[in-house]
Amino acid sequence: MEKGKVDGLFTASYKEKRKKYGRYPEVNGKVDPSRRFTSASYALYRLKGSDVQYDGKNFHVNWSTFVEIQHFKNC
Repeated sequence: MEKGKVDGLFTASYKEKRKKYGRYPEVNGKVDPSRRFTSASYALYRLKGSDVQYDGKNFHVNWSTFVEIQHFKNC
């Protein structure tokens, strides 16, 4: 949308900075969550004893023990 190449998006999460390119469903000038298309949540699982820690705001990782996992499309 930023480049003017599409008319709309599905499942675009709300970000204030995106309002300059498009509109979210609103009521009285505020985003109306009852009119959202979908809702998403995320979960992160870690092995017991792993170096990945979460303090409620940030993740802390000992990168020297990190193993990269890649997702390959069409495999």
